[in-house]
Amino acid sequence: MIRALLFTLILTCVPPVALAANPEAEDMENAIESMKDLVPPSELLAKKLPVEVAFGNEDAPVRIVEYASLSCGHCKFFHENVVKKLKESHVETGKVYFVFRHFPLNASALRGAMLVECIDDEARQKLFLDALFKTQEDWAFVQSNEELEEKLVNVGRVGGLTEEKVKACIADEAMETSILGHQLEANKSLKVAATPTLFINGELYTGTRSYDHFVTAIETIIAKQANEKADSED
Repeated sequence: MIRALLFTLILTCVPPVALAANPEAEDMENAIESMKDLVPPSELLAKKLPVEVAFGNEDAPVRIVEYASLSCGHCKFFHENVVKKLKESHVETGKVYFVFRHFPLNASALRGAMLVECIDDEARQKLFLDALFKTQEDWAFVQSNEELEEKLVNVGRVGGLTEEKVKACIADEAMETSILGHQLEANKSLKVAATPTLFINGELYTGTRSYDHFVTAIETIIAKQANEKADSED
C-alpha cells in the first residue's frame, strides 16, 4: 500500500536510485514523482495544514513550527518542560503562534497522531496531545497492534471517546495518508529527518534546547522587528 511505502521512505531516507531492487519500486517512484512540485519551505511553514495543532494568535510576531513524534522521548521532554512554559509566557500573551506538526517515527506514533487529529474540538485536541505525551511510556512502545489499540482506547476513554470512536479514528486510511503525506513533504521540502525539529520565523532549530534559549531567540526577533518598524517610521 502506498501509505506503507511512504512511511518506509521517510524512516529509511532511501534515495530514489536505490529503489530498483524493490518489487514495489514503481509505486515508490510514483510517490516520489508526486513530490516534485513541492511547496517552497517558506510557504510550507506559513500555510495551515489539515493535520496540525495550533496554539495562540496566528498574527503573533513570532511563529514557531515544531515537527515532533509522539513516541520521541526528547519531544516529550520538550513538550512538557519548554513548550508548556512558552505557552504561558509567550503564546498566551500574544507574542508567539505555536504550531505542532506530526512527524511519527514509529507505527505507535502514527496511530497516536491519527487519534489527535480525529478530535473535532480544538481544546480537546490539545488535551489529547498533552495526555499522549504524558502517558508515552504506557502506549508508544508496545509490541503488538492489539495492545496498542487497547492502550489508545484507554486514553480515549479518559478523554470522553467511546471505544468505537477510537478504533475508527486509528483505522482511518484517509487520515493516515494525510499525516504521512505531510510528513514526506516536510522531509523533502524542509529536510526534516529527526525530532524535535523547530523553525522560528523560518529559521531552523534542531535538538532539545532550554526554555531560556527560546525566550532569548523570541525576544531578539521581537526587538529586531520593533527596531525595523521604528526605522521605517523615521
